Amino acid sequence: MPDYSRMAEWYDEIFPVAPAEMAFVNARLHDRRRILDIGCGTGNKTVLLAPGRDDVVAIDADDGMIAAATTGHPGPNIRYAVLDMADLAGHFPVSSFDAAVCLGNTLTHLAGPDSLRRFLDSLGRVLVPGGRFVAQILNYDRIIENGVTDLPRIETAKVVFTRRYDWRDGLMHFVTDCLDKASGTTDHGDTVLYPFRKNEIESLLADAGFAAPECFGAYDGSEWTMASYHFIFDTASPASAG
Repeated sequence: MPDYSRMAEWYDEIFPVAPAEMAFVNARLHDRRRILDIGCGTGNKTVLLAPGRDDVVAIDADDGMIAAATTGHPGPNIRYAVLDMADLAGHFPVSSFDAAVCLGNTLTHLAGPDSLRRFLDSLGRVLVPGGRFVAQILNYDRIIENGVTDLPRIETAKVVFTRRYDWRDGLMHFVTDCLDKASGTTDHGDTVLYPFRKNEIESLLADAGFAAPECFGAYDGSEWTMASYHFIFDTASPASAG
């Protein structure tokens, strides 16, 4: 796997927040006061979700990312915590939040359909009935159907970041290399992701009692198509917390 604690040093530089992304998400959550940010990374998006909210809890499984978030993107109404997204119901009471977000392709770190279903069941319990859930992953329908293996190379003043997909033993490996220009050293990562397709997510949402999602292909609100770069969806949690 990538060294996410090491990634925290340059994550904000490689993945700056797109204004359109946060404008879209905040518009979807405009009336929600208690937000759960799942897979928050360095908190560079969390801090833009927080204004006007009563409480924002942001979680990530990596302690280095949470340390970077705590020091780099604090806020009076933000609480950061090291927590695996698969264990929400074990840490938060029923109906703790009226909305949740999961951005940055985070859902693909779940092991597969069974893991996603358990996550959705858990999320449904910690959201109020009818709570909003806005999530984003890459459009794996496009990636799989077109045999995409390489993703865009990113170069900044400090690092060169390359990434690709490598199918081995029926699994999708996300292979990364990050060259630190100053030291000349390269950090290598190899993470297994599960490439959820749109119809798979829609089916699992329905099975878990979530509302039929609105689906988008970009943060400008355009409709999802097979050619879209993103798969973004907005749904509502079950009518009862369970």
